Amino acid sequence: MSIQSLSNSQLLSETERSAHEEKQATLKLLLHLVEVDRRRAFAERSYHSLFDYLVRGLHYSESQASDRVNAMRLMRSTPGVRDKLEEESLT
Repeated sequence: MSIQSLSNSQLLSETERSAHEEKQATLKLLLHLVEVDRRRAFAERSYHSLFDYLVRGLHYSESQASDRVNAMRLMRSTPGVRDKLEEESLT
């Protein structure tokens, strides 16, 4: 079924589901980035930093990479942030 053929109600439900999935995927990425940074695994592929890995290795823009590094550092350093992200009470 194409998006164009959905009713408004179906479209809104699917959009909400997609937003939830995106938030869950972002949390999973942040958890991976915590471990990549902890291990400095990016250095094995000759990246100078986690930021460099995000930009050159994962092809994020510099602003997207900066947002993800900052979110990962906040999650790592502040108790409760991960729980709030899982609950979707923090974005």
